[in-house]
Amino acid sequence: MLERLPYRLHASFIQRNDMSDLHRARLLLLGSALLSLTLTACGGAPVAQKTPTTSSARPSLYPHTGRYTPIYMLKQYEGESEPLLDMSGHGGEEDTQEDTAQYHEREEPVLYWTDADRQAHQLRVKEGLLVNPQGQPLDPQLDLPQHKGRGGEAIYIMDVMGNIYYCFDAKYGRIHHSTLAGGQPVAAAGELVVVNGELISVSNESGHYRPHPSTIDLVIGRLRELGLNVEGVKRFELLPKEGAPEPERLKPHQED
Repeated sequence: MLERLPYRLHASFIQRNDMSDLHRARLLLLGSALLSLTLTACGGAPVAQKTPTTSSARPSLYPHTGRYTPIYMLKQYEGESEPLLDMSGHGGEEDTQEDTAQYHEREEPVLYWTDADRQAHQLRVKEGLLVNPQGQPLDPQLDLPQHKGRGGEAIYIMDVMGNIYYCFDAKYGRIHHSTLAGGQPVAAAGELVVVNGELISVSNESGHYRPHPSTIDLVIGRLRELGLNVEGVKRFELLPKEGAPEPERLKPHQED
């Protein structure tokens, strides 16, 4: 899990309020989907996707106003993309000492994508399937040796204009939802499970943005508009713990 959240899990077929259940359920869904596709599909393996390795300044074309209401990043992550930053005192109340130390003692700043990076990872729909910008069915490609560290999920953001971007190679302290947005506001953020272009599940799991579960509906609705068949897609909702205060967020024009 990328960030420890002050959230409780809500899903129709999960009983315990335990974050490990979320990942077990996702693995079961992913395994079932892979088995089904193995038995029914054929063809060559998709071309591997390259993860950007360069950092960036504030994106020049990233929208702040548009169709959807912007959700700003938590203020505790302000400045995370700066080199050699001392993040002491910026850990969330729900972070464990181990998590906080791991985030604070990272050797590299959090990567922020450029506009070109996002364009290379924009989610599209073609013939009813999720595809990459080259038109190939989206897939974590877990069978490839260079992707052995992947867990199967893709993190995603949707900007206020309804553009959706993804990354299969999230890395704690280096690649987060804020990476995809460059630290800028989003309309939705979370995780997707997708296999060979078929969407299996959507969540609102993001420690950097903590979006409301209702944002899942925005994402599913947007994908339906783009032509994706969303019937049967599983929803994993992360709800704020009862009584938990609203976290302090960055304000407009204070993202740098």
